Amino acid sequence: MLRAAIYDMDGLLLDSEPYWVQAELEVLGGVSVPLTRALARETTGMRLDEAVAHWHRRFPWKGPTQKQVLGRLTKAAHRLILAHAEAKPGVRESLALFSSKGIRRALASSSPLVLIDAVVEKLSLQGQFELTVSAESEPLGKPHPAVYLTCAARLGVPPSECVALEDSVNGLVSAKAARMRVIAVPEAADRDDRRFGLADAVVGSLLDVDAALLERLS
Repeated sequence: MLRAAIYDMDGLLLDSEPYWVQAELEVLGGVSVPLTRALARETTGMRLDEAVAHWHRRFPWKGPTQKQVLGRLTKAAHRLILAHAEAKPGVRESLALFSSKGIRRALASSSPLVLIDAVVEKLSLQGQFELTVSAESEPLGKPHPAVYLTCAARLGVPPSECVALEDSVNGLVSAKAARMRVIAVPEAADRDDRRFGLADAVVGSLLDVDAALLERLS
């Protein structure tokens, strides 16, 4: 039985991932991290402070601290996302489907709450989610399951009765570790990644989330 659908945000609700990557290339490139668009996929779905720490371990830089780089990266990414990112196909249709089935909706993201709130407003999704949860307040971000476990606990729904909707491998691992079912909606460039085989269903877009799929997952 499915009682709750928990959405990721970046790359799922809106096409923000290219703007995160653009910000990373600009800011991390400025401290001599040899980042490429392909390499940047390693940290897709991770909390930003943990992504910065990851790149610092790989390519230690001199000068600005990790906290300073994090601040620059956060500012650049938020500016780009709020100016340019658009809703992904099927957002409203999938939310309406879950609503029609009496399935509660929530949002669990690695992004900070200030960005989550701004994106919800940008996409005119106020009132669509019963609650929004950010991994910024958790000891660890995705792929750790904490943010999904917190979201389920705040909903009062067992994780086994939740379905998570995710676009990244890190998010998929997070939700599966929380013992949730997962609908994966990977980016076109990532669809051949065999790790998405961990998902209970893999679809091309949120438009493919239909009543038959929910019946199969229930």
